[in-house]
Amino acid sequence: MPVRASAPTGPAPAKQSTRASKSSKSTNKKSSRREVTFPLSTRVSQDILDLLYDAQENEGVTLRDAIEQGIRMRWS
Repeated sequence: MPVRASAPTGPAPAKQSTRASKSSKSTNKKSSRREVTFPLSTRVSQDILDLLYDAQENEGVTLRDAIEQGIRMRWS
């Protein structure tokens, strides 16, 4: 004989907001901006990947540092 699931007996609990309320002050200064995380799920060619790994091993930079330095050199 199949088992039937019973329907919920009470109302669903109300969702609570996990977002903090905005403060009355608006800060737009560069020094006070928070860091943003980008998913860098982008394929790179093998020669670029080799350059990044060489930079890590030979210069002690992280992948993040290498990417940020490259962006600054190109667009700053």
